[in-house]
Amino acid sequence: ATGVLLTVGSVLFDVDFGAVPAVAVLVVAAVLAATSLTFVVVRLARTAEQANVVQSIIALVLGMSGGAFFPITATGLVGTIVDLNPIAAFTRGLGITSGGGGLDAIGLPVAIMLGFAAVCLLLSRLIPNRGVAA
Repeated sequence: ATGVLLTVGSVLFDVDFGAVPAVAVLVVAAVLAATSLTFVVVRLARTAEQANVVQSIIALVLGMSGGAFFPITATGLVGTIVDLNPIAAFTRGLGITSGGGGLDAIGLPVAIMLGFAAVCLLLSRLIPNRGVAA
């Protein structure tokens, strides 16, 4: 879906996101980060409705703090936390590729998204499953 959105956006708004292989790597890393976060939500939620609400809240918080709605400039500890946001990393990666950067230039954003995915996967294994009736 992200690939379709980027392609349609590129055609309709004449935006160049850069080299397709680099953009594809960014999209896959973003999907892995989002999917791994879903595993945490599934472990915590008792019902599908709870999971939907929690996912919506997380999506809004990550989107706002990652600069999806408007750019955020922060320094210090807050700046470091914002930099570790997978939305911010994805946006930063697209900025790099649209500026002409290739696979060699997107290492940090990809590492941030994959690190986020790894942490969420680990958390999903450590959190007790609340969805299973005792």
